[in-house]
Amino acid sequence: MRKIRNAFIIFITVIAAFVLQTSVFPMLPVSITTPNFLLALTSAYALLLGSRRGLAIGFLCGLLYDIFFGSVIGFHTLVYAVIGFGCGRFEHLMFVEDLKFPA
Repeated sequence: MRKIRNAFIIFITVIAAFVLQTSVFPMLPVSITTPNFLLALTSAYALLLGSRRGLAIGFLCGLLYDIFFGSVIGFHTLVYAVIGFGCGRFEHLMFVEDLKFPA
């Protein structure tokens, strides 16, 4: 039950980040560029949860981006999955009590 709840929370977080990145922040007249929330979310979850879960979350974020905006399905999926896996390899350096590393 706990795994299903955690997967549901991660899925809702990915959807919320996608909506913020693609529809809300481009409308704000603050600057020309928009933040890449999917990349930040992938690297943050990978640092906290490890390389396998980072790979899965990166795959989900990249696939979602490819479905809506990619010309070829799979390019962003591969890029986000590799970034999630690479960031997840540094999980052993991340301590929950020490928040200087991700900053």
